[in-house]
Amino acid sequence: MRVLMIGALAIITLVILIGIIIYDHKVLAKRKLILHHLWRIASTTGDPVGMPVRKIKLMEVCHIDAIQFSSLIRKLSNEGIIHSAQDVINLTDYGKQHYEFKVKPEYIIN
Repeated sequence: MRVLMIGALAIITLVILIGIIIYDHKVLAKRKLILHHLWRIASTTGDPVGMPVRKIKLMEVCHIDAIQFSSLIRKLSNEGIIHSAQDVINLTDYGKQHYEFKVKPEYIIN
């Protein structure tokens, strides 16, 4: 009986961990997508740091619903990667470094 209980708990734990990993991967992919499009839009005039980009324009380009977009922007702002005002977003110096080392290698076209 104990073996069945331990096995059942192990299976439930494994299912929960797999679900967390899949969810985390999807959220991180959307964060990287937001940063990539923010970089592309902001770098059209030169240095992307401090260049204001409208949230509406970024949300339309990324094809993410408003609630999820808002929560991802809040998380990025809390981490110091972006600076978010009421209707515009700016990359910070740390955000530029974060993009160049973590996001940009995934979007390089071979």
